[in-house]
Amino acid sequence: HQRAHADPVALKYSFRDVITASHNAPVKLQVLQKRCLAPGWYATHLSRWLEHYHHDQILVVDCQTLKTDPASVMEKIQTFLGLENRVDYHKTLA
Repeated sequence: HQRAHADPVALKYSFRDVITASHNAPVKLQVLQKRCLAPGWYATHLSRWLEHYHHDQILVVDCQTLKTDPASVMEKIQTFLGLENRVDYHKTLA
């Protein structure tokens, strides 16, 4: 993703260099590593959110399922939110 957006640091280093960079690596490489790896640390993010919200207040949505079956995901979100005036996404997105 970073290479596709012509990030100069990403263009300079291989993917392996980025993910295996140590704390002694150049600062720009460390920043790129965090930017690439940290968003995927779902457990870390969820743990932080659970410090502030009850687990019943969090709905985790799978991006791939949203892409392949958006109507079902939107139905699940509406149910989770307790919406009374629901949209029938199976009709809307058909």
